[in-house]
Amino acid sequence: MSQDFYKILGVDRNASQDDIKKAYRKLAMKYHPDRNANNPSAEENFKKVSQAYEVLGDPQKKSEYDNPRHQNPFGGGFGFDDIFGEFFGRHHQRRNNRTAKKGNNKTVDILLDIHESVNGTIKKVKIKRSKKCDPCKGTGSTKTTYDKVCDTCKGSGVLGYRQGMLTMQTPCNICQGSGKIKVNPCRTCSGTGGVKEDLSVKISIPDGVHDGSQLRIGEKGDWGLAGYGDLYARIRVKPSDQYRRIGDDIHSQVTLSPSECLGGCSIEFQTLRGSKSIDIPPCTDPGTIFRIDSLGARNLKTGRIGSHNLEVYMKMPDSLTKEQLECINKLRHLGL
Repeated sequence: MSQDFYKILGVDRNASQDDIKKAYRKLAMKYHPDRNANNPSAEENFKKVSQAYEVLGDPQKKSEYDNPRHQNPFGGGFGFDDIFGEFFGRHHQRRNNRTAKKGNNKTVDILLDIHESVNGTIKKVKIKRSKKCDPCKGTGSTKTTYDKVCDTCKGSGVLGYRQGMLTMQTPCNICQGSGKIKVNPCRTCSGTGGVKEDLSVKISIPDGVHDGSQLRIGEKGDWGLAGYGDLYARIRVKPSDQYRRIGDDIHSQVTLSPSECLGGCSIEFQTLRGSKSIDIPPCTDPGTIFRIDSLGARNLKTGRIGSHNLEVYMKMPDSLTKEQLECINKLRHLGL
């Protein structure tokens, strides 16, 4: 045995439960951290005394402590499970030491209009996450905290169950695979090391994002033993009645009269990057598309800016005046 719990409590192996309890209370009062401020030795002794009483103060655990399982007949200190593991070329390892991991990542949806997606913007979002517990500095422990063997998995960190002819194993859901349970954990976080908080995060949206883009904001996720996870912002862009995005190009329409299409004209129209003037040449067919470079959306990978494509529509009048009809007849006589 690594520790003699009887020696720690200063009692005989035949001591009664009352004697064990009295010895524990006496030593606990002697070494309690509240009575021994800034005394690491007393704090360590308090934990040892508490661990010893955790076992000897429970008749069943005391019996298991007094009568450990027998060693296998082949020698050594391992049992049948270890022999079985060796036969298949693997060792049964206890999971008493959990690997430190970062906290979970968080995800939030951000809704933009097409102007914001093309030009970029700043959005504030509120999230709920787990942060490091301040009182215990994320350890989940206090001066009076100590570890005891998990009663559910008996310290192995795993639970076994049968599935047909096979025996399967899964991490213990009580100790999370560590094989240990914290006694007297931090009251603020209940031993988890983290507490819930509402966090406001300012997110800078770069110009050029599209529907489905995902942005990573470092260390704004949940807290874990190895640090904070990340926050991922999923971009959603609302459909626009005026503009349509295809790749990095923006498409819109302009409606002209028959005389403007025939005779040409100068027009001013709105793009997502401001107003723009262009000349419509004479005899422009309906459906003609004018391409204006560098007025579209920026490609997030290459940095290239797409074009604005303006499509011409022609609207026919509902009726004609006498003068308009005479002019059209003159044009027809001129071969138009």
